[in-house]
Amino acid sequence: MPLAYLAHSLLYLVRSNRCLSATESYWQSAIAATPQAAWKGYILGGLAWFSIPFTLATSLGLASVALSLPINSDEAGAGLVPPAVATHLMGKGGSVLILIMLFMAVTSTGAAEQIAVSSLVAYDIYVPLRRLLGKPLTGSQVVYISRWAIVIFGVLSGVLGIALNHIDVKLGWVYLGMGVIIGSAVAPVALSITWAKCSGAGAIAGAVGGLVLAIGSWLGYASTFDGGISIATTGTEEVMVVGNVVAILSSAAICIVVSLFKPDDCDWSATKAIPLLDEDPAAKLSPDAEAEIDRAMKMISAWGIGLALVLVVAWPLLTLPASVFSKGYFTFWVILSIIWGLMATLAMVLLPVWESRSTILAVLSCGSITLTPVGKVIDESAEEEVEEGASEVEE
Repeated sequence: MPLAYLAHSLLYLVRSNRCLSATESYWQSAIAATPQAAWKGYILGGLAWFSIPFTLATSLGLASVALSLPINSDEAGAGLVPPAVATHLMGKGGSVLILIMLFMAVTSTGAAEQIAVSSLVAYDIYVPLRRLLGKPLTGSQVVYISRWAIVIFGVLSGVLGIALNHIDVKLGWVYLGMGVIIGSAVAPVALSITWAKCSGAGAIAGAVGGLVLAIGSWLGYASTFDGGISIATTGTEEVMVVGNVVAILSSAAICIVVSLFKPDDCDWSATKAIPLLDEDPAAKLSPDAEAEIDRAMKMISAWGIGLALVLVVAWPLLTLPASVFSKGYFTFWVILSIIWGLMATLAMVLLPVWESRSTILAVLSCGSITLTPVGKVIDESAEEEVEEGASEVEE
């Protein structure tokens, strides 16, 4: 039983890593934000995000069992436990609340992914292709392509969702199977921004090679079960663990080995030299901004590694001696999840309002009340320093 717990934890660890590392929308948000806001926001966001499945699974999952609701395994796999419990306890109001929660989650995530994909299509495919052909390029053309990419990606996403539902692929299968498909991108992406010698060849070889090995091991292990390869056998937890672990470990090994034989020496000069479509002074980094990025890197490394060791290693290991939880231990577990969820809710609701207090007051007072955000200087001398820093970087 302890090994099953560890396998379950390992599966969700890999799944969480590929969700964050291989999702372009997270990268774009981090790049767009200031260094200090980015590292604080992502640490806080990670802690708040973890509380959502932790609290919902504990509260609503236990409630469905305690109330003996007639939910079969197929319905549970389709994610119908929360609406069933909410409807049973609160009637139609509970159904409406769950619907609103899902609508907000899906639309916000879908919008972020559409913008991310449109940026990839426009800046990583369309722009290089136009420059390769020697044709003129303007910002309005890129915006036009981005809009079409959003429409096409949205339609294809809908078609894919309908197709998966038609062949009876459950939400849990898709959620865990994504680790097999895109988990091999985690290590190459992480190494490409943290290891100067990681080469393009190594990153590509790791991602592609890890994908091939992951799918091969995933389907190969599933074929040893009764019935051969099927949606049921490929969706079992032990098969998913094999595919996910092979994806993340093999890709890391391939990326490191190839980069050692064919290293690079990345100092981000090539990235800084990418020509802009339209002149934008804000795109230039001042020396102070680069120093701020270095400080943010140290902080995010310390907090990220520390929290990962506590949440991923120490916490699961400390639960193993308890084996089957006692009533008191389990009560503590449930209370912890509820407190964590409430604190995350308060942070997500109140912090944005507090950080936007200056804008809110200005709008409500029609501009008669304005507040200067902490740490922001809006005088001419500060603007001149930024411009001087930008010119030094250009030189």
